[in-house]
Amino acid sequence: MRRAASLSRLFETACRWAGEAELIVDPARRLTGTGAGAAARRSAARLAARGLAPGGTVAFLCGPSADHAVAVFGTLAAGGAFCALHVRETDARLVQTLAGLRPSVLVADDTQIERAARLAAQVDPGPVVVGLDEVAGHGAGPEMAPVPCEADALACVLLSSGTTGMPKQVMHSHATLGATAMMAGPVYAATSPADGIAVPMAPSFAAWVHTVLPFLAIRGKLVFQPQFDIAAYLDLLEAERLSVAALVPTLWRMILPDLERRDLPDLRVAMFSGEPGTPDLVERLCARVAQVRSVHLASEGGCAAGIVATEADLSRPGMAAAAGRPVPGADVRIVDPDADTLLDLPAGEVGEIAVTGASLSVGYGGDPGRTAGRFPQGWWRSGDLGRIGPEGLVHVAGRLDNRINTGGIKVHAEEVEAAILRLDAVRAAAVVGVADAQWGERIEAHVTLTEPGISAEALAEAFAAQSLLPRALHPKRFHIHEALPTGPTGKLYRRALRGTETGDA
Repeated sequence: MRRAASLSRLFETACRWAGEAELIVDPARRLTGTGAGAAARRSAARLAARGLAPGGTVAFLCGPSADHAVAVFGTLAAGGAFCALHVRETDARLVQTLAGLRPSVLVADDTQIERAARLAAQVDPGPVVVGLDEVAGHGAGPEMAPVPCEADALACVLLSSGTTGMPKQVMHSHATLGATAMMAGPVYAATSPADGIAVPMAPSFAAWVHTVLPFLAIRGKLVFQPQFDIAAYLDLLEAERLSVAALVPTLWRMILPDLERRDLPDLRVAMFSGEPGTPDLVERLCARVAQVRSVHLASEGGCAAGIVATEADLSRPGMAAAAGRPVPGADVRIVDPDADTLLDLPAGEVGEIAVTGASLSVGYGGDPGRTAGRFPQGWWRSGDLGRIGPEGLVHVAGRLDNRINTGGIKVHAEEVEAAILRLDAVRAAAVVGVADAQWGERIEAHVTLTEPGISAEALAEAFAAQSLLPRALHPKRFHIHEALPTGPTGKLYRRALRGTETGDA
């Protein structure tokens, strides 16, 4: 399939062919293709009037909604790039991100507008703060024809937290996101305007881009859910007659008991990502839905460099946790994680997973050194450890770094440790991920104290009171030790702490 020259052209084409069929929907707004196209052109005109020039960036501090989607495509039509900030992030880190991003406009919805003004005042030069209602294309008004742009022009910056806590700016061009848009069939088994999907994830997650663009390309219905709720999600699937449901395994486990009691004849694809599958999850999904898919995607890779397992793969004995095979046009290598060059390992050995495909990011904004190291020779070194089994499937075996995957959210151990060490009572800290049936991994902290007599419960309360990190990054348990384990070189040995039940937990 031919790659779209620009995302604005892709969007305009989708809107024209959708016509009077509904294309972008949420509880407050239902837009046909015709309506969505006109709203995005009005949005472009209003953003330009507020200072967005071709080549500029708009930052968004919003939840998922039809208004937000319209303003994103209005940004692209005006020749700008978009970046979604995480609404659950701390103010200090958002200010740091805005200072590095340097957007010309910061768009916020009603729940975030006062916060956005406060954040912008701490950045020099500060962006113009605009309410989402103003630039979502409501009502009548001038429309702006999409600004022509080159395929290699910046379209999107995805924020991915680094080991130091400073978010990396993962840059995508119109060409790389256009390649992601062409992957509805290989990734979602969705091929026509009859397909539709609910979008409950925050716009700051790469999954928002990986979902919205492929479904727009096939002119499928996008239904945004402002806040995830099990009953409301199932009601959306039924009322909107959606064919595809995509959730992380943690949410699938929460929703399956209710799903199994519902009659949803239009639902034919259940997809999970963010965590490996388990035999019970795969078995229950296969019993309920015709097609089941596990998808391994990343901000840096995009859908055209993705790895997908089908229900036929996942149902084989011992294969429920398999990542799958690269999508058509992509490729995977297992390389020596300690080598500076891409040195392939022998078949079956565990090494670093490297991927390539048309949707690979163009690199990290403001970090040419990291870009050169992580994107050598047209490949991306993922930092995931894995192997290719004799059955021809990729299996993920963990992380090279200390990233914890909890409920589909990637958390760096060092970042949480640094926050714990701000407590006067803590002398040393180690954070690990422990296998958890609900969350995939749960965050647990192991500490030594400056003085005895402080309980784990008191530590947890003191940590929460600091408000240094979003709630999702808080440890679910604290363990107290006299000393933390170290390896032969004297470095902290986290592996010895995983699964530990000692201490005052």
